[in-house]
Amino acid sequence: MQMENKFIKIIKSGRGRDIFSNSSLVCYSFSSEGDVWETLINYEEWRLQINKKSGVCRIIESSIVRKVFTSLKSVEELINREIN
Repeated sequence: MQMENKFIKIIKSGRGRDIFSNSSLVCYSFSSEGDVWETLINYEEWRLQINKKSGVCRIIESSIVRKVFTSLKSVEELINREIN
């Protein structure tokens, strides 16, 4: 199953808030106004984005950036662990 499908499955299950607020995944990276975020996955009010400059990922829910700030690899590992 592709990462996008797994991400959507987590959101549909209602576990997104719990899974993606895992504090061990947070790495504090301060964004500047000039940062450009690319949306990798967009489902309902949830988006997985990557910063084109730094490579840091974030997960947005309802336009509030309050979820994961980490590497794409860490997000993929978390999603795989939760779905498998």
